[in-house]
Amino acid sequence: MKKALCLIGGLAALAAASAAAEGPSYLLQFVDRDVCEKPENNYVQLFPYVSISSYDHQTGNVGYIRYRRPLGQGEERLHDRISVGFGGHIDSEADLPEDVAALGDVNANGLVQYRVTGEQLVRVLLQAARREMIEETGLSGEDVDAMNLKFAKFVRESDEMLDDVGRVRLCAYIVAQLAPSKFMKTMSQIQAAAEQTEIRDVDILTINLGEMLMDFNVQGGMQAVSTTLSSDKYKAENWTIAAICSDIQYQADFLRDKLSLTDLYHAILLKDSARQAAEAELAAQAAQSAANDNVSMDAAVNELADKAIQALDCAPVETEEPAEFVPQETDDPYQPDVDTSASPAADTPTDPAV
Repeated sequence: MKKALCLIGGLAALAAASAAAEGPSYLLQFVDRDVCEKPENNYVQLFPYVSISSYDHQTGNVGYIRYRRPLGQGEERLHDRISVGFGGHIDSEADLPEDVAALGDVNANGLVQYRVTGEQLVRVLLQAARREMIEETGLSGEDVDAMNLKFAKFVRESDEMLDDVGRVRLCAYIVAQLAPSKFMKTMSQIQAAAEQTEIRDVDILTINLGEMLMDFNVQGGMQAVSTTLSSDKYKAENWTIAAICSDIQYQADFLRDKLSLTDLYHAILLKDSARQAAEAELAAQAAQSAANDNVSMDAAVNELADKAIQALDCAPVETEEPAEFVPQETDDPYQPDVDTSASPAADTPTDPAV
């Protein structure tokens, strides 16, 4: 029967261990799956869950390698769901580092238990995560080791998403943050191995983290991310949503711890100055483009005119100068019968008669 590594005492034991003055201590045990799947038995299964991401500091975008889970494998509730996490059960002692495996102690019921420190627990999770990454992505052990996997935190689903399955499983969120070139290479490798690993639709899921932080609306941003990823367009699994929201909150906390109010004020001024400079640059480009269009139009008209003249392919036509106009004698009955060359008499009025 399949087993799963569990934290004895459930989430209450996790909280108590974290608060212990002498340092955290955790009691672990491999438990039959049909036993630890029942909430009343008070076990919590530990699940390594690895995301592969890259952060662009210029745009504020975070890219995750995401995939769609196959329809016919694993748990039905995860079928056809979008995921950014690679991982699964820790199901055998082979996943334990040697020094941890040596801690095994048989209890009164004949079951082997392991009392571990927080540092030892993290190493258990990272070793299991390495195996899961190799199995699920098709990457080599060397490729996975080069990612420098790091344990981030334990992540739980929100109360709205929590179901009976979520109550007996704890996501051990592990991150692999890669440089952009390494990120793209890794995605190509996972895409190439997709037929063997049977995951589908490997692609990039992009979250604009910078916009949320600069708008000082982290909670609203996380709610928007959760709503979008839960929609029919993505159908993301619950742990993916919880993991991404955890990343957003981590970055917000990091900035809050590192920046003072004065730093934020200067950042706002710099952002506004950059916006004004960008708008001025766009206006200058638009003006230059309009001027270039006018020059281009004049040049095009001149070019067309030259081509039209060349198409005529003939010399200019010579025309005679018009002959000088010479009045001719006429028998016009309306010709006045007066001598218009004579000067008018002194007593003759010069104004026309009325």
